[in-house]
Amino acid sequence: MADRIHFTQINLHHSKSASAVLARCAAVMHTSKYIFLIQEPWIIKGHIRGLGSCGKLFWAGNTDRPRACIIAKGIDACLLPQFSDGDFVAIRLKIKTTGGIARDLIIGSVYMPYDLENLPPHENMMKLTTYARQRGLEILLGCDANSHHLVWGSTDINPRGESLFNFVVGMELHILNRGTEPTFLDSRRQEVIDITICSGGILDLLRGWRVSDEPSGSDHRQVRFTMEQVQSQGLWKRNPRKTNWRGYEEDLRSRFKEAPTRFHTKENLETAADYLNDAIKYSYEMNCPLESKNPSAKAPWWNKELAKLRAEGRRLFNRARNVNTPRSWEEYRKSQRIYKKAIVKAKRKDGEVFAQV
Repeated sequence: MADRIHFTQINLHHSKSASAVLARCAAVMHTSKYIFLIQEPWIIKGHIRGLGSCGKLFWAGNTDRPRACIIAKGIDACLLPQFSDGDFVAIRLKIKTTGGIARDLIIGSVYMPYDLENLPPHENMMKLTTYARQRGLEILLGCDANSHHLVWGSTDINPRGESLFNFVVGMELHILNRGTEPTFLDSRRQEVIDITICSGGILDLLRGWRVSDEPSGSDHRQVRFTMEQVQSQGLWKRNPRKTNWRGYEEDLRSRFKEAPTRFHTKENLETAADYLNDAIKYSYEMNCPLESKNPSAKAPWWNKELAKLRAEGRRLFNRARNVNTPRSWEEYRKSQRIYKKAIVKAKRKDGEVFAQV
């Protein structure tokens, strides 16, 4: 099966516990290659903390207030400092796609502050996109856009969203978001403000974009997807229990809108049957990504108590989202406070220095 790079996109909201949750995700990933697109990392004295064990950290060292960074593991990448600042970080790497074709790829992590007077996109985002187009480079951007638009699943359209959408269309980029599952939520509101953007040349390599149900420790939720690479040997499988069924239904419904509707001959019927089969297979594979069957190392400080608290947090989160009452949200927040304290206690007991880069 195809070798894959696993992506996680998340705004950590400067949270120590959210950083620990992400670090644990890295430790238990069934892959040797991954990239994290991070906004608002945990910072102490101008330095990003809590993620040192995850992989190589890229951020703009010319700022004392970094609000964007990238982590890469198992991948040869280099920073593009001319396009990187406190709110935007870009790296360049080369990938070999299925068939052995090498492609140059630029990846960016973008934070778009909601309180700026200028409408998005970010200035360096515009410069980088123009740079990539002029040189025939592919581009992938994970953004905390703080912008609303119906195209990426928000409940409305605001001026920020309209400005950003016009830029995406004008630069012939594509939005990977599917569905309306909120990427940001708290007791007051739920909204889609985190988006993933890419150029058309790698659209066929990206699979399984979804909003994770796992508690992230932040008011933003983790966004996950994969990028397909060159063929490699190994055991891979799909786990139907991890299927994003909401995304599957939406993709299938979209495909059905173009399905044949006239069956005057046997050939027409066979064509329609083939179309139905392909639509079901496509929708399933897009929402149930391949995973390696080979186990990986686990975080040494993770224990049964934390697993139990995480499961309880997921249960209370689902309940709060469904009933949407102040009491249900308070119960969820209380569970997250207990979960965060337990994480810190477990890491200290294990002898790790949590603040180490």
